[in-house]
Amino acid sequence: MTNRRRRKLCAPLPDDFDVMNAYIADQLGISVFDFERYHHLGLVSVRVKKDPHLRPGLRHIKVGLGNRLFEAVTDDRGTILYEALRSLGRSGSSGS
Repeated sequence: MTNRRRRKLCAPLPDDFDVMNAYIADQLGISVFDFERYHHLGLVSVRVKKDPHLRPGLRHIKVGLGNRLFEAVTDDRGTILYEALRSLGRSGSSGS
């Protein structure tokens, strides 16, 4: 009997996202190779949302790896207008 585990195929990164790989990987403290490998394994979640209600051309990018969440807002040329790196903690953890 063989144990076949099937992994979900990850959605490919957007075509214009390659420029930001190195920057986001650096913000998360990993190499570009590891970022792409973790994404392929499904350990990195990437969400790119275009919001036409705010201003045309703005993209909201959220990248999650473990307990770290990188958020950015970019314009249509890829310039970062806002960014934040958050470390998500466990609720109910004691601060001792």
